[in-house]
Amino acid sequence: MKTFAQNTTIEDALGMSLFEHMRTFVHIVETQSISAAARAQRMSVAAVSRQLRALEQDVGAPLLVRTTRRLHLTN
Repeated sequence: MKTFAQNTTIEDALGMSLFEHMRTFVHIVETQSISAAARAQRMSVAAVSRQLRALEQDVGAPLLVRTTRRLHLTN
């Protein structure tokens, strides 16, 4: 069984970098859609949503305002 250092995140353990999260964020903003960004990157919607949440946690603030119909950048 693999063990990780105390301050290692699951994303680090899985090899996901801040760069990958930021790239996903750019796709979301460009397409104005999480599902379209997922299709463009050949990822699941859930994986894209997880990356967005991880980036928002790293930044310490929400990056997008989400509604049922659209999303846009926060101020």
